[in-house]
Amino acid sequence: MLFVTNMHMANRTYPKTFKLPDLEAAKSFAVEAVFHPQPLGVHKTWRYLHPKFLSKLIASIQY
Repeated sequence: MLFVTNMHMANRTYPKTFKLPDLEAAKSFAVEAVFHPQPLGVHKTWRYLHPKFLSKLIASIQY
C-alpha cells in the first residue's frame, strides 16, 4: 500500500480505533500522484502525473 504523508500523520494523530480508507477508496478522494478518473479533488497533479492523465482529469471536470 502506498504510504503517504497524510496517512502517516493520521496514524500518529488519531486513536487506533480510527479507520482509514483502503487504497481504492482513498484514490477516489483526491489525486496527486496516483491517477483516478473522477476524484473529488486534486493537489499539484502537474508535478506527478503524465500530461495524458492531466488531460483526462481536466476533461472529466463537471460544473
